[in-house]
Amino acid sequence: MRLFVSGIHQKAEREKLHLTINQKCTAPIIDLFNNEVISCSISERPTMPMIDDILMKAFARLDAGTNPVLHSDQGWQYRHQWYQYQLREFGIIQSMSRKGNGLDNACAEFFSGL
Repeated sequence: MRLFVSGIHQKAEREKLHLTINQKCTAPIIDLFNNEVISCSISERPTMPMIDDILMKAFARLDAGTNPVLHSDQGWQYRHQWYQYQLREFGIIQSMSRKGNGLDNACAEFFSGL
């Protein structure tokens, strides 16, 4: 879109810049011991391939014989049977926040809000 500005003794062309800011969905796995981002994925919307991506990246960094706790909100992807199966296969204990309580998952919510 072009806007033309004119006045006494002047005529200039000015470009108007339109920026479209799209919201993205982030899914981080954060180590709460040292606040290190273990795995993260960004997508237009939450999908199972996106969740699969972050899990596989996190599983690759998992030390043998450990049984960490993975905390999340109650989103559909974290209640999905496949997701819960993957966690059990790698010996990860699942923890979920209370319904509608973002404070239970404040670290990940803060990361996503940046």
